[in-house]
Amino acid sequence: MAEAAAAFALAASIVQFLDFGAKLASKAWRIHQNGQDGVDELLDIHDTTKDLTEILTQLRVPDSLDTQASTDHSGLLSLANSCQAVAEELIELLGTVKLPHRWQPGRRAALKAALKIVLKEGEIRSLHERIDYFRQQLTLHLLSLIKQSSSEPGRNQAGSLILEKMFLGGSIVSSARLDTKVLRNSLVSEIFKTTDNATFSHIASPVTVTVTPDQQADFLQAILRQLDYATMDDRDGRILEPDQETFEWIFRDPAEYPSRVAGHRQWSHFGEWLRSDSQLYWITGKAGSGKSTLMKYIACPEMDEADPKDPELRDWAAGHKLVVSSFFFWNSGELIQKTFEGLFRTLLFQILEQCPEIVPYIMPPRWESFCLFGGCDEKWSDGELRAALQLAVSHDPDSFRYCLFIDGLDEFEGDHKYLTSFLKSLLASPNVKICASSRPWIVFEDEFALKPHLKLEHITYDDIKRCVTSRLESDPGYLKLELREPEYAVALIGDIITRSSGVFLWVNIVVSNLIKGFTEGDRVSDIQRRLESLPLDLEQLYDKILQGIDPFYMEHTAQLFLLRNACPTPPDLLLFSFADEPGTTEEGCRDLEGGALLSSQVKTAKEEAMRRRINSRCLGLLEVSGPFIDSISGQSSPYECYRVEYLHRTVREFLQKPSIKTRLATVLKEPFDPHLRLCAAYLSYARRVSPSLQGEARLRHLSSEVRLCLYHAS
Repeated sequence: MAEAAAAFALAASIVQFLDFGAKLASKAWRIHQNGQDGVDELLDIHDTTKDLTEILTQLRVPDSLDTQASTDHSGLLSLANSCQAVAEELIELLGTVKLPHRWQPGRRAALKAALKIVLKEGEIRSLHERIDYFRQQLTLHLLSLIKQSSSEPGRNQAGSLILEKMFLGGSIVSSARLDTKVLRNSLVSEIFKTTDNATFSHIASPVTVTVTPDQQADFLQAILRQLDYATMDDRDGRILEPDQETFEWIFRDPAEYPSRVAGHRQWSHFGEWLRSDSQLYWITGKAGSGKSTLMKYIACPEMDEADPKDPELRDWAAGHKLVVSSFFFWNSGELIQKTFEGLFRTLLFQILEQCPEIVPYIMPPRWESFCLFGGCDEKWSDGELRAALQLAVSHDPDSFRYCLFIDGLDEFEGDHKYLTSFLKSLLASPNVKICASSRPWIVFEDEFALKPHLKLEHITYDDIKRCVTSRLESDPGYLKLELREPEYAVALIGDIITRSSGVFLWVNIVVSNLIKGFTEGDRVSDIQRRLESLPLDLEQLYDKILQGIDPFYMEHTAQLFLLRNACPTPPDLLLFSFADEPGTTEEGCRDLEGGALLSSQVKTAKEEAMRRRINSRCLGLLEVSGPFIDSISGQSSPYECYRVEYLHRTVREFLQKPSIKTRLATVLKEPFDPHLRLCAAYLSYARRVSPSLQGEARLRHLSSEVRLCLYHAS
């Protein structure tokens, strides 16, 4: 214990010296670079040479450490000797500067000239470099001392206590007193640097601290809060539940379902894959064929329903703990929903909820920071998150089995080849299965085509038939047609299915169009002509919808599309109404100085009016979805109850094509800047809506409003 106390005292003296040396080098550099600026400060530093002399005395290695038994502290002793040598150089060097008296005329110029002679530019640089190097070494050795002290029973958070004692206990020279928070943050940062650096393994060895179950639970909750983000469950929450019995075939033997597409083999038996040691299953299909809906059906069954995959996976797990996690990439959402960060944080969050006991093993830097200092505020990096996920799935493979469901690989914003390489790295652990879905792009075919897989549009004939029949038979207009023309009504369903080519999205648009015809009293010939006039290709279908918009509303429709295209994330419906109203820019500026808060009745009325405008002008290409649940508070959020969405990602791609943008611009009779409109709308929104929120919700949403307002302003 005496030896450890002496080591900490020596470390405290080194910290004082480094603080002094850094200030001296900084002021000297300012004089060289900026003339006389800083000379008064340097005079003050020179006047504290007696402090440096006292520090030099403290840098002498105490007898309790200067023994062969102190091999654990040999690096610290060497560092102290190096600092001592530099301190002696500085004292000698400052002694050669002939300082004028403070009241002497021209003292500033005299001191500047003296320092330029004594402290050459190269010497100042050298002092800077040595101070930085000493600081790095001290951080490592101090971290090692703290870890050794923390290994004693009951010494968790010893780092914070030691720093308080070192720097607040009176052992530091008063003029060199340091902020312990700065050094604490430096030590925490060093934990993150050295954890993955084998060079420092002899110093930064994993800390072992005895903690109580309550303390470990506190650490878990802190990590879960750091991993959580507002839109974590947003994407899968937006995917509609399939109709009853739709996709039930996925768990059955493919031999029971003969292929209706000539030349295409049956799909790989999914239930058999779940039970087997085969590690990857690929679900692919055209845009709009229902891949995300199928993935949600498999990965996220309704709470009140039995999970059909569970028995199969438990057969594979064979008594090991089974962990199931899922993530849905979403290209139309926020940045985190289409990048590695969202993937890593979501999977880790779900894994740790199910396996809290592994958290110290997969996040050693944060665990050490928690044990030594009671917490960790370091920002997550993709590298740390990736390492944590890989450690999680590879930790204790004899005890755990992991099945991961990852939807929409093609919606990932980044290098898709790098994404597939990462998935393969997870599969290096034999206790991991991954079911992934994507469009049939070459990058995915090259990696997955020889793995168990299915192509969705080749299998969903019965599902689409069920979907079409269900929607039509719930419409009064179709039921009347069925009474008048029963044979045609049946044939119509078959015709729709054949034309769909397995694309659910096409079916939904076409059926909605036909139902409109039933409502308007279309004859059989009209219905057939309406069906045959609708293109089979989705983009051509969207173009057909654009052509069908009422010319009176066409300019307004273009404005709505331009506003939505300008939004980096799905906008709030009420905010969209502010941006859509004429005079938005002027009102937004006025609202900075005044403007009454919206009552709940006015808010509802504005939302309903905006919903009607979107429906009538955009004919389903944009839609209003919600209400949504605030994932942080768990309560219905008054801030973003409803959002303006694209019908599908393919609509977004269509509207952002240069040719379509040009078409929309040509119908505008007056200049229209969507970013200016949205910027002003956020100003109005922040003044007239957000103040109704309180506490954390207010701060969180205000932060989002400011960020997006500045985005549109830029």
